[in-house]
Amino acid sequence: MGNLGDALKKLAGSFQIQHAPLRQALAECLGTCVLVMFGCGAVAQLVLSRGSHGTFLTVNMAFGFAATLGILVSGRISGE
Repeated sequence: MGNLGDALKKLAGSFQIQHAPLRQALAECLGTCVLVMFGCGAVAQLVLSRGSHGTFLTVNMAFGFAATLGILVSGRISGE
């Protein structure tokens, strides 16, 4: 089991992006993608269901949840 752990650590180190501005830009893109997918997904659900599967409040809650997830996803890298 020790050999597998060492191999995984070596593999993870080789895939890490060393260029800090590129790593931060990719983290921002991922955070924005999470925000757009959750937030606009809630709006699409409301519009396409003609209001039967959502309300104004659920769209607001979805955008708040999406902003929180976006910060959690990218904050550790791009929040430096």
